[in-house]
Amino acid sequence: MSNNLSNQPKDSSINKSNHQVESLIERTFNSFKKNYTLIKKTRVRSWKAYLIIGLIAGIIVGIVLVANRSLKIEESEAGGITYYVSPTGSDTNPGTQSQPFKTIQKAVNLMNPGDTTIVKGGTYNKGFIVGIGEGASAKSGTAAKPITVKAATGETVIITNENPFIISDYLPDKPRSAIVRFEGRSFWTMDGLNFLFASPTQPSGLSTIWLRNGEGYAIKNGSFDGNENGKGTHVVQVGAMVSNVLVENNTFERFPADYDIYGVAIGSFAGDPKSSSTYGSMNNVTVRGNTFNGLGGDGVQAWGGEDIIIENNKFSRFYTDPMEENAVDIKRANRVTIRNNIMGGYQPKSSGGGPAIIIHNFADNVTVDGNIIYDSWMGISLDRGNFTEVQGDSTFENIKIIRNVIFNTKKMGISGDSTGAGMRVWYPNVNGLLIAHNVFAHTEGPGMIILRSLLSFQGVEIKNNIFYANNEYAINFLSDAATYVTVGTNDFFKSSGEQLKWGGIIGNLSQFKSSTGQAGNSINSNPIFVNPTIDPGLADYHLQAGSPAINI
Repeated sequence: MSNNLSNQPKDSSINKSNHQVESLIERTFNSFKKNYTLIKKTRVRSWKAYLIIGLIAGIIVGIVLVANRSLKIEESEAGGITYYVSPTGSDTNPGTQSQPFKTIQKAVNLMNPGDTTIVKGGTYNKGFIVGIGEGASAKSGTAAKPITVKAATGETVIITNENPFIISDYLPDKPRSAIVRFEGRSFWTMDGLNFLFASPTQPSGLSTIWLRNGEGYAIKNGSFDGNENGKGTHVVQVGAMVSNVLVENNTFERFPADYDIYGVAIGSFAGDPKSSSTYGSMNNVTVRGNTFNGLGGDGVQAWGGEDIIIENNKFSRFYTDPMEENAVDIKRANRVTIRNNIMGGYQPKSSGGGPAIIIHNFADNVTVDGNIIYDSWMGISLDRGNFTEVQGDSTFENIKIIRNVIFNTKKMGISGDSTGAGMRVWYPNVNGLLIAHNVFAHTEGPGMIILRSLLSFQGVEIKNNIFYANNEYAINFLSDAATYVTVGTNDFFKSSGEQLKWGGIIGNLSQFKSSTGQAGNSINSNPIFVNPTIDPGLADYHLQAGSPAINI
């Protein structure tokens, strides 16, 4: 105790107070000599003496409490205890700012609701585990008092992949491992932590963060750098029975192009895609304000789950070869919103991919709203998907593609009707598809291509869109798709050449209207954009005043 006290600031007011207390104690003990009486030759203290003794005891207890408080670990913002960790610390320390722990795991095992661990700058060669194994004693936070692990303000914390935790209780044929694992514990926040795949040697299926069987997780203000070494499965894995997850303001980059690695993976392959056990086991996941640049697979993939929001992110291609798959890949999920993201540079690779956004394997209630997509092989694809991965109901329900700007899509030397398309609707079973208020501009292929399913294709409506300078057609309706789609008012602008293709017929807007009875109020007029260039740094597809498309 004396060593710890010696590290406290030498405040003159405290010293003065201490001298006053010592003087009072000395005077009080001197008074003991006077405050007693004789009863049958036995010295008995008077009531005054006992009063003074009580006073002294109170003073001593107060001094001890003050001293202990000066040594006590400080309170966190949530009202709990704040612990400290440093690469130069020791796990035998008390975890104070001046005497920090060495490992994050040590602090994790001690924290209670509302507690915070502040991780000092430096490199840590091991992450931490919560709820199982070394972290079995770790507790859950609460919604009002989450448990937080955060980087010290202004300092850079790096956690490497050198000592991951093996996940042996997943699937025997699919071994997994993780740098940080949460299992059965809820309401935890990670803030400002940076993960680096420093070692090329790692076990199979390595995730950076693994979440399972809990709720209330926040992963924010950090980074995930694959360093060309990350050969695992997913960076952030939102697994079964997980809800209320926020992944915000992080950077995902440089994961090997030849591995199918996702930035944020949501869901589980098991079960009927439309049963509550699959949909409901992962819900309320928000991926917001992140940067995805260089992932062998998708930026975000959901193959299950409900109430997913993917918003205000930036997705771009890092590798010069066509290695990334998709910015966002939605399979078998329900109530998904993809909005206000910027996506560029996506190309096909041997394992798939190419569209910036792909919705397939019968997702439901998906809204794609206000995104900017450029320089990709395809903007958006609504695709039947792979039946081998799907069970149960096989119909898309209530899909909305609205207010997006898609420009400069490219064929990239690949033949086929749909290559270079702004949007593809490719043989899905559909009950409710709205495509409205979008811009499809400078597409090397068609602005849109539609191939209907022979089983179910109903409630499909295309209206209030602007098709601008599409190299092939504004819309290519394959086979008899035009008779199963409601085409409302759109601007099909093309300065020369044919605008539409339907049922093998190639013609202009007037011919399409006459042949199909569709698109009655549509126009072929220059919409007068602010700057309709293909340069993503300069492009501005807002309408100028006086545009004939303002009321489209």
